[in-house]
Amino acid sequence: MVDLLGKNLLFDAMWDSVKSMPNERLLSLAMFASVFKSYVSVGRIEEAILTFDRMVHYGIPCNVTALNALLSAIFRDGHIVDAKVLLDRAKAEIRPDAAFGSMRERGGRLRQRDRRRDWRRVSGRA
Repeated sequence: MVDLLGKNLLFDAMWDSVKSMPNERLLSLAMFASVFKSYVSVGRIEEAILTFDRMVHYGIPCNVTALNALLSAIFRDGHIVDAKVLLDRAKAEIRPDAAFGSMRERGGRLRQRDRRRDWRRVSGRA
């Protein structure tokens, strides 16, 4: 339900759904990862980060696994600078693991591919 609402950009309804779930113990990190992806996909990085900060109020710990889920969404969408800012802020409390390194490399490759594609489009070689 939360996933579908987020994918359809119905963020208020998505949060109403999230707020109704704690008593039913239906909240999970996977559900919050879906919220991260929904926000990041429309460029609302700050809301994705605020969601990460709010997870603890719903009983989901802000640990390295949750940080990786958020960073993965941000890297996947090519927001490398935002990921770096988040990491700098979070690393005082959460130590990144090996998964972060592979995400960073994948994000860099995606960014290079996007730059090459954009250059071909601008230069008329698309």
